[in-house]
Amino acid sequence: MKRFLLLIPFFAWSIEFSPYYNYTLSQGYNFGKDISSSFGTGIINDLGCQIKLNGKNSLLFLYEASYEGPGLKEEGRFTDRYQDHLLVASYKKKFDKLILKTRLDYTKSFTRSGVSEDWDSGDYNYNKLGFGLDLLSSIRNIKLGLKGKIAHIKYPNYTYLLGEIDPKYDIPRYDHNLYKISLSGGYLIQKKLPCETSFDIVFRNYKNEFIKDVNSGADTKEKEKDRVISLNGNISYPLKENLDLGMDSSFSFLRSNYNEVKFASGGTVTDACSSFYNYNLYCFSPFISYGEKTRLNLSYSLEMKNFSHQKAEDKDGNWLSDKRKDRTSLILISATKKINRQVSATISYGIKALSSNMEKTGYNTTYNSLGFNLQFEY
Repeated sequence: MKRFLLLIPFFAWSIEFSPYYNYTLSQGYNFGKDISSSFGTGIINDLGCQIKLNGKNSLLFLYEASYEGPGLKEEGRFTDRYQDHLLVASYKKKFDKLILKTRLDYTKSFTRSGVSEDWDSGDYNYNKLGFGLDLLSSIRNIKLGLKGKIAHIKYPNYTYLLGEIDPKYDIPRYDHNLYKISLSGGYLIQKKLPCETSFDIVFRNYKNEFIKDVNSGADTKEKEKDRVISLNGNISYPLKENLDLGMDSSFSFLRSNYNEVKFASGGTVTDACSSFYNYNLYCFSPFISYGEKTRLNLSYSLEMKNFSHQKAEDKDGNWLSDKRKDRTSLILISATKKINRQVSATISYGIKALSSNMEKTGYNTTYNSLGFNLQFEY
């Protein structure tokens, strides 16, 4: 950290630089009788700097590069791999009882999903430019927050297959604008019983994803619009020194005007489902942790996703009479050791079970995961 005095006519600013660096390396191994064993690697590299202009104004600049892909050993089949690059510039101003934060961020994401696909031509590559504004306040033992964000997401390589025949369809398919509003609150019920909650609304308006008519299967002039409403909560309680018990929970509801249509070989509509993506999602995750220099953690999470209109499918992709229901449960045990002020290491073991009334391969399976994480943070 470096500190110096910058003199400007009529002003004297004491500017303080606080550099930040984080490097996290993760190695994982998944195995089980229902899946092919696989290794995985994750890397996160952060480089940033906070600049305190004075007691009430500060700036933050951050660059993050991340990678996810095959691990120490890759089997004969190709494994998907991803890399993201994030740039963030943020300004924070403190008032008497209010904090104002603004954020400008840009993300460039790359995906390789096949041997013949290079980083630049990945179908799921995207660029995202976003701006956020936060208002935070604290009144006695109550914390309040109002956050807003807008972003434009562009998928330059994901176009309609019909674009090879008709030029008017040669357009990015998944380009959309995102709008998010979030209300958050924190309350100290007792001296040692904090409770936090948030209410989020996310809108996604697609530019080129046209809605199909459920009768004819033809594109209409209407474009896809998705809305996600979420309610999240967290409560934790220290049973005694270095022993904490808590619960994370969330409820999400997605509503969309997207229709799914199935065609026969002749192009006629054989079946259709309106509001295909609509679902209700419920998540519960109790946890307990113990220790100081070495932290032991045990958690169980249950995720239930019930689709409102989408039907389950058999092995051939035909719709069944029952609505689709997915369940995911995870038991996770981990130990984190603080080696020194900058370095920590974590080992983990988890059992994950996926169940669904979808009869397609991969939706009903149970497997084990071993993980190792090494973090250097300054």
